[in-house]
Amino acid sequence: MSASLKEIVEVVGQRIGKESVIGAEIAHAFNLIKAGDKEAVALYDRFLMLEATVVWTKSRHHLPEFDRTADQFEKWVKRKYKGPQRKSLLGEIEERRKMINFHLGEIELSTAKASKAASLLNSESTQIFHSLLIDRILELRLNAGPTEQGALLAFQALQTVLGHSPQSWNRVLNYCVRNAKRIAEDARQLRDLMKDLRKLEPGSKDYEKALRQLRKAPSRFVWPIRGNLGELFLSHWPQWRRELSKLLQEAENIAEREMGSPGWEAVPFSGNVRLGGKMTWDEGILLINRTKKPPRFALHTAAQVKIQRRVKGVDQIIADRSAEIGKSAKVPELELLTNGTSEVFVYEKLPEHVSTHRYLFYPEEGKITAADIEKLKANKMQAQAVAMDISADDLEALAHQFMYAVEDLISRSL
Repeated sequence: MSASLKEIVEVVGQRIGKESVIGAEIAHAFNLIKAGDKEAVALYDRFLMLEATVVWTKSRHHLPEFDRTADQFEKWVKRKYKGPQRKSLLGEIEERRKMINFHLGEIELSTAKASKAASLLNSESTQIFHSLLIDRILELRLNAGPTEQGALLAFQALQTVLGHSPQSWNRVLNYCVRNAKRIAEDARQLRDLMKDLRKLEPGSKDYEKALRQLRKAPSRFVWPIRGNLGELFLSHWPQWRRELSKLLQEAENIAEREMGSPGWEAVPFSGNVRLGGKMTWDEGILLINRTKKPPRFALHTAAQVKIQRRVKGVDQIIADRSAEIGKSAKVPELELLTNGTSEVFVYEKLPEHVSTHRYLFYPEEGKITAADIEKLKANKMQAQAVAMDISADDLEALAHQFMYAVEDLISRSL
């Protein structure tokens, strides 16, 4: 094991512990070392060293050698590995190639002023923003303070369910790029609060007071980014995917046998449904019938995600139910957005013996009050409340890193 790779493993291990180590770099290092493959360790070590050299010197002098080493490492991975580990390692190589290109200016943002930067919603700006975010995470691995450890934990949890593809993060990346200019303004305020916090002793009264101020900091984007990250986690969370698969089978049986007429089908959705013109459930399953005039929908499964310490999603479940069945003689309309196209359906009640499955997902430290449970009972509704294995505090810390990366994006567009 070479000195540089040994130092990486030891330093990160000392800082945040092996169980909390973030990202593929250290995980792969441990796996290769454990396997005792000297060729792999040497290649991986050289690959990381050359990448760091090119990034920090911003010089093309070592680029040919980096490219050759990356090619060698890629060939070795394809020859030695199959399945998830092969995919993960190749994904990391591709990500680091992109990062190198970014740092050397191969990919350039528009030279528009910051006032125009918020409109840079395209694959190039989103790709660069993702590279900047990964850059921040790489720096945090060795320099994270107590309040930033949570960002690393949340990133690890999300990366575990999402994988390494930048496209997996697009829901959050696109939101940040669309609102880039205003997010950057809030990020500057957050950065000042963070500087004040770092001057204090963790655990002290002043530290706890400053931490509360940080959590009350500009929230017009912290909370939406945090919420988007939570929804992204749920949509790929294995526990929910297994449950949703069972529910889909049930919905398909109902569509085929119990809706009373032909033409019904079960359609899962994720964040692409509007009810009465407003975005509604985060995840779920619709029963739809396009052969009827007008086309019809019934709701089989509805899931809400609330990334809150004091979970307030019960009121939304009740409000969504009212919007679903309608408060007047007008039949509610639902809009389903699929691949850029929009379809409109009107409400149809489920058979009497069939009930909608409703879920409320919240972070691990979230609390639902007895009063909220009573609200559901009073409205003759049931919902399963499920704690996800991810923290609201950690997601908030990661949201801060997204905002800092947006600030970097704006500064590079000037």
